[in-house]
Formats: sequence, C-alpha cells, structure tokens
Amino acid sequence: MNRQSLLHIALAGFLGTSVMTVFSYILSHLSADNFREPQLLGKLLQGTLLPINSPISRPAGWVCHYSFGLGLATVFHNSWKHRENATPLLSGLIAGACSGTAAVIWWHNAFRLHPHPPLLRHDRFYLQLFIAHMLYSITVAETIKER
Repeated sequence: MNRQSLLHIALAGFLGTSVMTVFSYILSHLSADNFREPQLLGKLLQGTLLPINSPISRPAGWVCHYSFGLGLATVFHNSWKHRENATPLLSGLIAGACSGTAAVIWWHNAFRLHPHPPLLRHDRFYLQLFIAHMLYSITVAETIKER
C-alpha cells in the first residue's frame, strides 16, 4: 500500500469517525442522554488502564475513539478491494450492520466488566451506537469510492 492510499484511508476513517461523533453529540444534546463515545471511553479507561480521575482520561478517550475509526477504515478498505458491482451505499450498510453489532457487543461487555461503569440508558445508547456505525460506514465507503 502506497503513501497516497494510506492517506486516503486515514481521511476516510477521520471523516467517518467525525460524522459518527457529531451524530452522537447531537443526539446526546437532544435527548439529555450521554451518547458521547470519546467521553465514555475515557471513563472506561479510569479505574482500569488509568487511575480514577486521571487528567488524561478525556484525551485518551478521544485518541482511542479515532484510533478505532482509523483501524476500522483500514479493515473496510482491505475487504472492499475486491468487491465487484457493490455500490458504496450497499457496502456501507452491510459494513455498518456488522460493525454496529460488534460495537454493541463490545460496549455491553465493557460496561459489564468495568468496576464502576458510567450510568446511562443502555437500550438507547446501543440503538444510537448502531445507527452511528451505519453513518460511519457509509461515510467511509463513499470516501474510499472517490479514489
């Protein structure tokens, strides 16, 4: 993979993660629920990999969030290299359903295993998380298609 391809994949991951994050923040504001994945990741890091009330937990949550997004964009790119006749929308919807389901399972287990998980309405969080992954995946697919 050449440098230009890596930059294009990084752009797709950054844009997809940003779309997902904006969606989650808007829904958080409208619903008064906390759907802010970077903030929740930071809280999950506290008491596990970082001390409780660590000043770096919030930035670490953002780094984790965007790192996951960049990594997933790389996986999508590699899996879509050989797709034939699949539109970016269809590819994005399929990838979104798969990644959304995996994310719900991951977050459910993270909350269940954490000694002091953040308080939130899990059913609402999981629904918005699934939709956010659909938006992420469609954005990544459309961005990668442009190449």
